Amino acid sequence: MAITRIFAVQIHTRFRTEFEDKFSDLSLRTVEEATGFISASIHKPTKWSPDEYMMISHWKNEAALIAFAGEK
Repeated sequence: MAITRIFAVQIHTRFRTEFEDKFSDLSLRTVEEATGFISASIHKPTKWSPDEYMMISHWKNEAALIAFAGEK
């Protein structure tokens, strides 16, 4: 059964540009190279949560997700 992971992070506003560049490039590339990875999408903040970003990723199974992200 496929597994969905919702990774949410809140940043300091002053790091927005640097974070966006790294999150959409480096982080996504790292996830895409993982064994058992299916797909991912990056989500930018809304006006209601201006400093919160998310990555929603889909994995082949729980073991693949744990191998990538760890138990916690």
